[in-house]
Amino acid sequence: MLVLSRKVGERLNIGDDIVLVISKIAGNRVTLAIEAPADVRVVRGELPPKPRVTESPGELMTVSLSNKGKAAIVG
Repeated sequence: MLVLSRKVGERLNIGDDIVLVISKIAGNRVTLAIEAPADVRVVRGELPPKPRVTESPGELMTVSLSNKGKAAIVG
């Protein structure tokens, strides 16, 4: 895990097409702006992932998160 310190207005690039911008810092709360292509899913970590349909109709892939936040493919 990479841990960085950033100030308001600073950016963090992930790959070629994802950018995180620190929008606001207030106490222990940070507001982020995320710029990413429409096909990139951005989901808050505390929300359970939604099942995603694979290329083949009838097949369903779900992801299960353990209490340590590690993902495991269920089906």
